[in-house]
Amino acid sequence: MFSSSSISLNTKESGSGRPREVPNLTEEKAVLPFFLRNAPVRGRFIRLGDLGNALLSRHKEADSAALFLMGKMAALTAGLATALKFEGNFTVQTKGDGLLSMMASDCSSEGALRVTLQKNEENKETPSKDAEAGKLLGSGYLAFTVQEKHAPQPQQGIVKMEGSETETLAHLAERYFKDSAQYPCHILLFSDLIEGKYQSAALILERLPDESQIRAVKDSSLSGDKIKDLWETACTLADTLKQDEALNATVPSEEIVYRLFGSLEVMASDFRSLSFGCRCTRQKIENMLKGFQGEEQKELIHEGKIEVDCHFCNIRFSFLPEEIIP
Repeated sequence: MFSSSSISLNTKESGSGRPREVPNLTEEKAVLPFFLRNAPVRGRFIRLGDLGNALLSRHKEADSAALFLMGKMAALTAGLATALKFEGNFTVQTKGDGLLSMMASDCSSEGALRVTLQKNEENKETPSKDAEAGKLLGSGYLAFTVQEKHAPQPQQGIVKMEGSETETLAHLAERYFKDSAQYPCHILLFSDLIEGKYQSAALILERLPDESQIRAVKDSSLSGDKIKDLWETACTLADTLKQDEALNATVPSEEIVYRLFGSLEVMASDFRSLSFGCRCTRQKIENMLKGFQGEEQKELIHEGKIEVDCHFCNIRFSFLPEEIIP
């Protein structure tokens, strides 16, 4: 069932300029998992490619800075979801008092990715292109939610957003892993408009838990201090990745990972694919509307139609009253 934040009834605007259909789009080489044989680290390099452009371009009513932040959130969420060891979904969502009252990204363990945002209608300020998360989201919270398919309840971690203009989404995510997941991560997020297309990427490093570190490191005689040094070395190497390289589609993901971590014997795994993952369909929405009763159904009608907007794919579904009301 759709949540209240993912769809809404339309009673005001026309549907002109909205996309007409959900694209059937898959990015085959979107997520490259890897681990370092000489360091207690596993990681993922994520590049959304044409999929990222398709996701963000459906929300062109938003400012450039908001779309860049949404691209970063999408890449982050995709990297986290495709690392799940079970079937389920990973959702990253914000709620704040900044220029954006809400932003959310959701990805299944199979790689079905979707994003949405909601502007704060009371704040008409136009942010600069390079505005960070703190400026755009303000004070509030960032929630990380994992829903295993057959689990009765999701697992959720909350990070407080302070609203500092220097606060970044990557720093907020790192704080979540340190405080909630109890192990450090190093995260780099990138997004920009290149030759008229939105491009987004992420690099995520995870320091493996203490009990698995020795097994992950090639030399099992290394001391704890040496293992810590290896983690810090991996983070330093990661920081040499710049946005131009991360978003350059002509540079293969494998080449980037081997350039960064070749000295630590990087081992790449098979690519994971990502797809346009909005799960709305006309049939699902029709069934939802038929769940309303009596006068509730009649209140759905506006100018002779019943219209529903999906905030993920930005498509408007229009129904004649007789299709819904018996």
